[in-house]
Amino acid sequence: MKGFLIRVGIDTTKRNIGYCAPVFPCNYFEYIPLPEFRVATSEKNTYGSLKARNSKYGEFLSDFMHEDRHCYMDDDESGDPFYYSLDENGTPLLAKYLKPHIDPEFKTNTFGDFWMRSGGRIPPDLKQDDYIFFYAGLSRYDAHYYKFKRTWQKLRNYQVRNKCTFLIGFFKIQKIFNITNEKNIMKYSSDIYNNAHYKFYEAEREMFIAYNFPTVIIKGGDESKLLCKAIQLNEWNPDLKKYCPTDLGRKIGLVPMSGMRIMKWLNEIQCKEIINKIKRNQVCE
Repeated sequence: MKGFLIRVGIDTTKRNIGYCAPVFPCNYFEYIPLPEFRVATSEKNTYGSLKARNSKYGEFLSDFMHEDRHCYMDDDESGDPFYYSLDENGTPLLAKYLKPHIDPEFKTNTFGDFWMRSGGRIPPDLKQDDYIFFYAGLSRYDAHYYKFKRTWQKLRNYQVRNKCTFLIGFFKIQKIFNITNEKNIMKYSSDIYNNAHYKFYEAEREMFIAYNFPTVIIKGGDESKLLCKAIQLNEWNPDLKKYCPTDLGRKIGLVPMSGMRIMKWLNEIQCKEIINKIKRNQVCE
């Protein structure tokens, strides 16, 4: 048995939303998937229609996102502005109208991406009964920044050194679908229909076939879950000017580093440390 720690959800990196989701007292949190950018999808939800898990602080996921019309950064290669999505006038959509790329999704427990050897994030040597542990950058909730005029720049500025990495969910791998042609998609459709990559195929079949192979979609078993409470893996140390691991972070081999990217392999002992921590931690009110 082995595991792989992988980053998901919105974060501050390029070609993502530019800031992190919030984490609340007692480490309750919002899982906010990254945007669909300019890719076609059959996804019906928007950030403005998806209900928040922590209704005390906001009703919809968009209540924790920017309210202005923002275009994030320039594209590195072309120098052209990189837009999430545009309206009919060529204006960036408000966050509440953007469609999310819900991946991983925890209704049927699927997660899709390219094989790592093809530039994706999922290693090709994961097997049945291995684990994928999902982590996200989360920022402590402060009503001053979230309740009033949530501009993109305001959220981003607040989160500098006010964000850390947290474990938010996991899959125990039940099946791995290696999709190399359209025949695979139809064969596996009953298992992968709720995955964001399948929704891309539904909306834009020719584009998916042309650009999105090879793809892997992993299905988690029944014990897979989005956690009720996030588990912190590191914290900012102002003296060292680095992110330093928490107790659990040290046990799974994390070291002080300047950034929050901590994708790594985990051995059987480290996987058991995480699973035991989850069992002790997930008593929710």
